[in-house]
Amino acid sequence: MQVGEVRDRQFSYSAASGVFPVKIFLNQRLVYSITQKGQILPVHIQLNPTNLCNLKCSFCSCAKRNKRHYLDIQRVEKLMRMFRGLGAESVTVTGGGEPLMHPDINRMLVGIATQGYETGLVTNGTLLRRLEAESLQALKWVRVSVSDELRFDLKLKSELQIAQSKAQIDWAFSYVLSARPNYDNLAEAIRWANARGFTHVRVVANLLDLEHVKPRVVERVSTELAKRGVDDRLCIYQARQHWTIGTKDCFISLLKPLVGADGQLYACCGSQYSLGNQVRDYPTDMTMGAVENFPRIFETQMHFDGSRCKVCYYQHYNDCLRVLKSQVQHVKFV
Repeated sequence: MQVGEVRDRQFSYSAASGVFPVKIFLNQRLVYSITQKGQILPVHIQLNPTNLCNLKCSFCSCAKRNKRHYLDIQRVEKLMRMFRGLGAESVTVTGGGEPLMHPDINRMLVGIATQGYETGLVTNGTLLRRLEAESLQALKWVRVSVSDELRFDLKLKSELQIAQSKAQIDWAFSYVLSARPNYDNLAEAIRWANARGFTHVRVVANLLDLEHVKPRVVERVSTELAKRGVDDRLCIYQARQHWTIGTKDCFISLLKPLVGADGQLYACCGSQYSLGNQVRDYPTDMTMGAVENFPRIFETQMHFDGSRCKVCYYQHYNDCLRVLKSQVQHVKFV
């Protein structure tokens, strides 16, 4: 794989790795809205339908959320209509908890797609057989979360194989790397990805233990995989050791807001890490109020004040959005 192909994959499938957010500029509708109307559209909605989960991973950043919180299907459908009317184009159904624990997940996925959204799903993969063929076919992509703790065994492979037989969509893995990596487990997942036409494998450090999962731990992975005869060209490595302090102008809170299972609107999917402590929940300081308030937030472009954030992985997005919002003169003199 050539260097250009690697970069294209990073642009396509990675948001928090610090690569240039080219998708902002490729979305002509978004650029027009910002430059001509001064409005950042909520292009991408991140939806946490439930806080329930069937696993208890030690690295889970959601472990202390209220497991009773979930969004009923009628509210989800109403919220998706609201966001769609404000310019939303895509939805990622994610956790929270495990999305496939939601009792109406099939109706939800089909309903979201019916409204015209492109839809992605983040799941631990262990409950994939709960998805009906119509639900899977309503998706644009699925990313399955694997880790050093979750064995990539015959049971998980069976879930994947059944799901892949129901729909031709983009599949990927996100692998959480610990301070003591299980290289054999990761190697098996990558072999599967290579053989099954996955788009990529994201190898990300355990964000709750960055003190021990140093960049050198992540950098060593490629060498260990080579020893096992594994082609890792699908891998996107993210040590997550580089971040910035938050900024007052947190424009990403308008571009890709997060809907929590508690019905609250949060600034971004990194809210649980943003204050620099391990609360394993979305802090109340990171909320923008009830989700139903978003039309007023959009109309006034009342973005989140990120100056309180000690850790921000999305400053490159904010920088680009700030440039588009600025009143640049003599634009034809490039």
